[in-house]
Amino acid sequence: MILIPLVIIVLAPNLHIARELGFFDPHAYNEKRLLEIAALLLLTLVPLLSWNQQSGWQQLLQQIPTRAWVILSAIFILGSLSLQQSALIRMGWNEFGLTFFIFFGTTAVAALRKENHALDTILIFTVTIMAALFFIRFEMFRYLDAPFQHLTPNEKFRHDFTNPRFFNQIQSWVIPLLTLSFLWSRKKLSKFYSLLFILPAASWITLLIFSGSLGPWFGFLVAIVVTGVLFRKQALPWILSMVAATLVGTLIYWFLFSIQIDTAAQTAAQTAERLTSPFSTRLDLWREAWMMSSNHPLLGVSPHHWSYYCDRLGGISRGHPHMSLLQWAAEYGWISTILLLSLMVWAFSSWIKRIKQSNFDDRDLNFRIALTASMLAAATHSLMSGVLVMPLSQFMSVVVIGWMVGIHFSNKPIEKIHWSPVKSIGSLTLILWIGWNFTQSVWPEVRYIINGPHSEMTVLTPSGDFLQPRFWHQGLIPWLQLPSDH
Repeated sequence: MILIPLVIIVLAPNLHIARELGFFDPHAYNEKRLLEIAALLLLTLVPLLSWNQQSGWQQLLQQIPTRAWVILSAIFILGSLSLQQSALIRMGWNEFGLTFFIFFGTTAVAALRKENHALDTILIFTVTIMAALFFIRFEMFRYLDAPFQHLTPNEKFRHDFTNPRFFNQIQSWVIPLLTLSFLWSRKKLSKFYSLLFILPAASWITLLIFSGSLGPWFGFLVAIVVTGVLFRKQALPWILSMVAATLVGTLIYWFLFSIQIDTAAQTAAQTAERLTSPFSTRLDLWREAWMMSSNHPLLGVSPHHWSYYCDRLGGISRGHPHMSLLQWAAEYGWISTILLLSLMVWAFSSWIKRIKQSNFDDRDLNFRIALTASMLAAATHSLMSGVLVMPLSQFMSVVVIGWMVGIHFSNKPIEKIHWSPVKSIGSLTLILWIGWNFTQSVWPEVRYIINGPHSEMTVLTPSGDFLQPRFWHQGLIPWLQLPSDH
């Protein structure tokens, strides 16, 4: 079972077969979304069909404190009420169903990791192989295809991602983990050979510099500062490994893009332009989301409906506000947002407390610090980008947070409470109920992806603009229930 998310981590950025199969997928976006959906379905449904998997999953669900279940139930009820006011009920179900599939996919990963300490090494091996393959493919494509050398940074990533920012969102999750192979190799190999293991992280730093995105850098800075404050000297090896990866990655960038390429000046100028681009558009998006949340503080405007009610900004329709906190507040309301934040803060403080109270060897301690940094970097990045809504960054959140939950509850006695069977049965019933509705919402649309975009499915927002919610690449969600159908 654990191979499902790990295999998809390797394949999703590197394998592109959707177009060969006839899917409408210019830049492999729909393929990534379909892989995410398939993985979440398998992670959720397989434990229901396997007694051994189901037993481990139920034990994990019983270990989750009652207070957390109360908060999660309140968030679910508020989300259900918000969903009922959807102008486009099918679009609301897309987001609502996917959100709860992400939650139960996370618990499935946690149950698989809980008593399998050896899987930690496999996870790091997986992300390292994925990162190395992507960098090698990127470099080969850039050098073997002559016209590719004259493209902008945006265009050079489009063989794999519609926008380089979609790649940056994965980097926030992955780069803090890539330095672990270097930290783990230092005690077994000489200094020279151990330095080779810094190359996967350094190569992705090179790609990050080339993409010209600020968000991940801000996320890494916050992750370094917070882990340093929380763990002090214990975090120093990981922090130094990130500094080393940054220095080596900068050297690689200078070598590849300043020496070997004739268009070095053009590349540097394009990168600098992206790094210094103003945040005026972001501020407009955040202001729009704030106004929505202020006007609908209790239940929001309904899941996935920010794009429906948002006015065109700069002449362009926007799929999300590039700000996770305000997006949740605008679509689910402030009560749900406060409950979710309180749950996250409580869970994070419990995670940190457990690490500080336990005695780990250097290997396990560095792994927990890297997981913490990965979550902090991605959470920070989500405050200025679409980490919350893009398929691969969503899937990485399932893996990283699921791993953290599984570690937290490992070797921990199950809380014996008299109504635990009821809680387990209720949880499984909830999964089936959400799964049925989610399948009803998404599965009928897959055949539209096979046949390509459909202009006849055009839906207009209240202001008369063309609706482009960001779920599939073409923006359209077919089979929408129009307001006139209510």
